[in-house]
Amino acid sequence: MVLIGCSVLEALLVVDVQNDFCSGGSLPVPEGELIVPLANRLLERSAIRVLTADWHPPSHASFAASQPGTAPFDQGAVGGVIQTLWPVHCVQGSHGAEFHPQLASNLADLILRKGIRPELDSYSAFYENDRQTSTGLDGYLRGRGVDAVAIVCLALDHCVAWSSEDAVPLTVGDRWSALWLQCARPVWPWKLGWNWVERPPGDSASQRANNRDSIYETGIMQEQSFRFLTTMRPNYLHMG
Repeated sequence: MVLIGCSVLEALLVVDVQNDFCSGGSLPVPEGELIVPLANRLLERSAIRVLTADWHPPSHASFAASQPGTAPFDQGAVGGVIQTLWPVHCVQGSHGAEFHPQLASNLADLILRKGIRPELDSYSAFYENDRQTSTGLDGYLRGRGVDAVAIVCLALDHCVAWSSEDAVPLTVGDRWSALWLQCARPVWPWKLGWNWVERPPGDSASQRANNRDSIYETGIMQEQSFRFLTTMRPNYLHMG
């Protein structure tokens, strides 16, 4: 595969390229659909391909609509975990939960649906947000003899970040993980210092710095200049 170019068995993890996370969806990631052509090229070159998808029940606890008195993007408790409360998105069987129509989803060896428990969210492809309940993905990859995992797509500051962080302790011995930044986009690029999207009114520097969902130091990421902080360190970082 193109990411490393060495003789190992690599798996590509394509995270949540779904209609609700693209333009016109209920929780669009800025420029989310623009990475689909690159994702497809990586899928064509990969030995093992895993696609993840949010697959929420209609009254999922992470939806602000399911918690009276809250609004989307407030903080709230979901399964005992404090996290962002979201607009209703990726409801099981809905158009928004389907993969983007241009994504080559037919190439997938495995489709992993997450966030299916009504009371618990799942950002990571490896664990539920309680950080204890495994999705089984690591066992699948080990069973296939995978040496390396490359992680791409949506959204960089949430599901891609959590999946990348969880992949690190699972990469023991000769196993390693990589994150392809050119094939990822964040929900809130202004919180990462990506200046190509206008910040919303009232989004102050202190709010960005204190936001628990951002794993990057405010202002460090400047379009083509990237730096990782301590909480997310894939063994290999590809920057384009």
